[in-house]
Amino acid sequence: MIDIQASVPTLESLAPYLQPLSGIGYVQVPLGHFDVVYPFFQKPSARPSTHHLHLCVAGSEQECRHIAFRYYLRHNPVVAAEYVNLKRKLAAANHGTTLESRERYSLSKTQFVSSVLVRALSEGYPLPHVPDA
Repeated sequence: MIDIQASVPTLESLAPYLQPLSGIGYVQVPLGHFDVVYPFFQKPSARPSTHHLHLCVAGSEQECRHIAFRYYLRHNPVVAAEYVNLKRKLAAANHGTTLESRERYSLSKTQFVSSVLVRALSEGYPLPHVPDA
């Protein structure tokens, strides 16, 4: 699966993004209040999807945290491998065919992601001067 975050100027209205994303095969997956801060799209529309796309406000704290997490994993292969193993284990335990199972999968990663973010931010990530690896 390909997981993408696109940073956009605003999320006040999703209208400017819906047609272009639809034109390349993405459909919005409504997630209630979460849509206000991190709208989610997938393609194809039927499960299993091969591409996930999240929109995030450029320059926001959320964007900074996501980029810090990404850079930290790229610069720490052992931690990245732990994350891969956790995701595989959780995917096997949560079939992903219902919103509830997808939510369980996502929430089950919270402790790991939070601990990595604490380390990443304490080490100064994201590091804009460090090239993408």
